[in-house]
Amino acid sequence: LGDVYKRQADMLEERAYDWVFQDVQETYGVDNLEDLTEGMVDEIQDYLDGEEWIEGYVVMVLQTIIDGWEGVPK
Repeated sequence: LGDVYKRQADMLEERAYDWVFQDVQETYGVDNLEDLTEGMVDEIQDYLDGEEWIEGYVVMVLQTIIDGWEGVPK
């Protein structure tokens, strides 16, 4: 039963990433993670740090995007 829940959680996480990253791409006019600038990533971080409530999956995906961007060689 635990494997079923794990697969479902993984599927939800993947769908959330696709959905949120598509919004990031449309908002910033980028095609991939490497196209984000430091200013764009700072805006995403500011959004995460703001007072507005954000769905947990969205927070997770946006933090993953920031972490991934920081790991991209510049």
